[in-house]
Order: sequence, then C-alpha cells, then structure tokens
Amino acid sequence: MDNVIEEIVNKLNLDAVYNNQFSRKLSENDNVVRAFMDTETTGFYAYEKDRLLEIAGAIYRGRNKIFEFDYYINPERDIPIEAYNVHKISSQMVQNERLFHEVYPEIRQILIDNKVEKLIFHNAKFDASFINAECLRAKEEQRPLFNEIDVLKNEFTVIDSLRVSKLFVTEGNERNTLDALAEKYNIDLDKRAGGHNGLIDSQILAEVYFAMIDDRCFEYDFDEIQTVIKKENFKLDFDRVDADLAKKIKTIKIK
Repeated sequence: MDNVIEEIVNKLNLDAVYNNQFSRKLSENDNVVRAFMDTETTGFYAYEKDRLLEIAGAIYRGRNKIFEFDYYINPERDIPIEAYNVHKISSQMVQNERLFHEVYPEIRQILIDNKVEKLIFHNAKFDASFINAECLRAKEEQRPLFNEIDVLKNEFTVIDSLRVSKLFVTEGNERNTLDALAEKYNIDLDKRAGGHNGLIDSQILAEVYFAMIDDRCFEYDFDEIQTVIKKENFKLDFDRVDADLAKKIKTIKIK
C-alpha cells in the first residue's frame, strides 16, 4: 500500500497542482468535454429493491455549456415518502415515463455525439451502482457506463468529485457534500428551492468542479492518480488510499 501511495505522489506535478497562476492559464485553454451527471433514485440499495428515477447531465466544452439532458424513468415500483421528501418526484410524475432500457441508449448516444471525454459525478460509486444495476435488469443487453471490475476498460474517464474534494480541497472536519462545497465557493443554491433535481444538481456540480479546478488545479494530475489506482484496483482499499494521499498531498504548502 505505502509503495503505491509513494508511486502516486511521485507522479504528481505538485508545483502545478498548487500554482494558481498555472490554474488560471489552464482554464483559459480548457477544451475538454465533460458531462456533469446526477441521478435520483427510490433509495440507497441499487442491487436490491431500489431503482433509478432520473438521469440528468450538463455537458461542457471547457467552461461553455453545449448540451443538457434530463430523463425521468418509470421505476416500476412505488416511491417511498423518504425519497420523495428529498427530490419531490412522486409516483404519479413518473408512471407514464419510459423504462430505463428505453432511455439509456439515448443517453449513451448523447455522450458519444457530443464527444464527451470525462464523466463527473459527486459520489460516483452511488450513481455507478444504480446505472449498472439497471443495465443488468434491462430486457435488452446494455453496456454499462462503468466497468466496476476493470475500470481501465471504461470508454469514458470517470471522475468522482467527492474523492477529488477529499484529496485536494477540504481540510480536517470540513464537509464534502455538494451543498457544503457550493457554500465554500459561494455558489447559489436557491435554484434548488423545490428539492433535489438531477439537472439542477448537475449544473451546481459543474460550478463546484470548475471552482475546485481554479482553487487547486488538480484535474490533469488526478488523471495520473486514476491511472495508478486503476492498475492496483484489486489490491487497494480506496478509502485508505484517499486518506493517505490527502495527508501526503496536503503537506505541500500552497504557493
């Protein structure tokens, strides 16, 4: 484990990570196509009783939004009141919507048509588990967005902004929820007054993510972290990797 941590740290250009002048220059020349995505669900148990209700995304080329999508999905089950209280999606709202296997190919095609390079989720493990579980249930064979066993086979680079914030942004007991990060960067949450919404949360995520890039300029070095971690996928405790990496990285003083 310690050798892997050292290998990751050695691959990082720490001067670039913590040099805000470089960060600003990077953002000016940023043409990467990213899809910021979010899901809403009936609960927490993707491979058991719970189902997807909404998949939404905001696609940006650099800092310019070029496309957005928002699909509601018939979960073929009731929506618990606890879930409704979070996102305000009722059974009546989705009872006439299409099923997952009918909308998922359209979502994949949107990502391909827009030449998306990176998918960004906040707590990607949660979203990945629901999308992959739905792919397994689908009546027609569907290729998951994520290969959870061998992530090197993923056609899109998947970045978890929650892990990123733990590694590069927050300190000590600071919270890493999307709302907490939005507050940290003075991003307006009033647009979400009616409850969580996949598309609105995708847009908030984009604002938070770009604010984190401007703050710590982590993304291109995070790609290196992803590569090393992927190669050691079967051996690593990801939570410990995050904690140990954070300790190492945060010993470098910000210039």
